[in-house]
Amino acid sequence: MANYGIKISKAGYDVKTASDINLIMSSKFNMLKTKMAGTFSEAGTLAHGLGYVPIFFIFAKGQTMERISITGNGGADSTNITFENPTTKRYYVFYQQAV
Repeated sequence: MANYGIKISKAGYDVKTASDINLIMSSKFNMLKTKMAGTFSEAGTLAHGLGYVPIFFIFAKGQTMERISITGNGGADSTNITFENPTTKRYYVFYQQAV
C-alpha cells in the first residue's frame, strides 16, 4: 500500500524523511474530531447521542478576556454532558471515547 497523507515537519527537517518525533503534524496521528461545539450560560445537560462517554473540554475566559482555561465544571456519561457552573463557557465534544 502506498505511503500517502499530510505531514508537516519541524523547521530544519525534510518532511519526506523526518521521523515522527520531528513532525508537527501527520494525518496518521490520532487527532480529535469534533462532534459538536457551542456555549452555555446556565447549568444543565446537553445530549451528545454517542452511546459512550466522549472526550470533551469546557473552556472559560479569564477576567482579562485574554486567557482561556479548561474548567472542571462539567461531567459526562454515555448520554449527556452536564454543565455545573452557570457562567458563560464554551464546550467542545469529540467523537473519541474517553478512557
